[in-house]
Amino acid sequence: MSRNLIPASILLALASVAPAHANNWEVYKYAEIGVSGTDNFGLNSSDQAQELVGSVKPSVELVFSGNRFNTDINAEVEFYRFRDIGENLVDPRLEVATKGTLVENLLYVKSSLNVGKLFPGEDFFSLKDGVDEDPDTKARFRFNPFFSRKFGRFADVYLGYGHQSTDNEIDGEIDTQQDTLSFHLGRDPKYGGLLWGVGAEHEKDRSGDLEYKNTSLYGSLGATLGQSVYFEVLGGAETNNFAEQLGNEEETAMWEAALKWTPNELTSLKVGYGERFFGEGPTFALKHRLRNSILSASWTRGVSAASDPSLGSVSTFTDGTETTGIQLDSDSPFSEDVSTTASVPYIDRTLKLGYKIVGRRSDLILDAVYATQEPLIAGAVENENLLGRLVFDRHLSPLTTFRIQYDHKTKISEDSAATVTDADENRLAFSFIYNFDRKERNTSLPDTVNVE
Repeated sequence: MSRNLIPASILLALASVAPAHANNWEVYKYAEIGVSGTDNFGLNSSDQAQELVGSVKPSVELVFSGNRFNTDINAEVEFYRFRDIGENLVDPRLEVATKGTLVENLLYVKSSLNVGKLFPGEDFFSLKDGVDEDPDTKARFRFNPFFSRKFGRFADVYLGYGHQSTDNEIDGEIDTQQDTLSFHLGRDPKYGGLLWGVGAEHEKDRSGDLEYKNTSLYGSLGATLGQSVYFEVLGGAETNNFAEQLGNEEETAMWEAALKWTPNELTSLKVGYGERFFGEGPTFALKHRLRNSILSASWTRGVSAASDPSLGSVSTFTDGTETTGIQLDSDSPFSEDVSTTASVPYIDRTLKLGYKIVGRRSDLILDAVYATQEPLIAGAVENENLLGRLVFDRHLSPLTTFRIQYDHKTKISEDSAATVTDADENRLAFSFIYNFDRKERNTSLPDTVNVE
């Protein structure tokens, strides 16, 4: 395995140093059996083929809770049977997520490691008719040490490093890699009054032979207006090695004006307008909590290395629908997923809608994503994606859950010669999940909501 994955072992060793009494460990065992049907296996624009896939997945999850470190380890094996292409596949997977405190109230670290043929959130294997070899096993590593300190009500400081790399063949060669260094010093809006902040960020992404680099310096000023509204203006400069591809100077100005409204603990809305090296435009984010449900909506603009995003990686609520899946905290610095080998970086404009309702015995999740991707290199393919997912869980007993999941995906691509191709896929899946250890399902919704 690549030397870039070595820090994961070091971090796990640190976690094991913590007092590991028996009551610090919990073990959960699961078994899942399911069947999925698709009307366009592989999302082809022509020669569309139906496919029926059966799967069986036993798994074991170990949860460690220590004074300084928490660790989740999930080991599972999924067996697939593809009816029409006649393939039998076996995918052993390992997921490890660790977070902890190195120095109390000062230095922290997060890390995760995924090994398998299919990562969490990804879709079916990209098999084609006539292909009789297994997909390669791959590894993804994330590492995030950071310094965080509060200076009373005056200021908070954050300094962190984020690393993410993917080895698509476990051959010691990194196929995609992202490194980010971030700094921010400022006053938290929750204290009211005058708001201020300064910060810097340097990001470098490598995918294949291409390298994307961006460095930004910024400052911000704002103020709270009453108890529920604050206004903030940010200005600065960024240097980007792809800016000239868009007809701009390598160093360009960046700015944003934003207004945030939080009338109570159950509603949070933020709207803004700004400009970066790839152009100007609006952004917004909304979260609203009801008695037993939560609604979320957002429109974002940014840069991504993923040329073909899966709904599992960009959706609002269904990131964690897998019972045995492990997710890092939402404040992870890895906002761009570089697990997909991309030929070029893209400008992403994404609209996300999500709704989740939790009942006494049933849960319902609805996710929808519309995303356009404009390449930062002239002549590359432009993409337009529409993704939707509906998940219904019925808890038949404390041990058994029945799940129905419907996915839809539409992808429209246009190349430099204005040739347009489009493809649609509909997928329906049924599964039974058995929990051997009566682990209580998480039915709670957040007591408060907040958008950043």
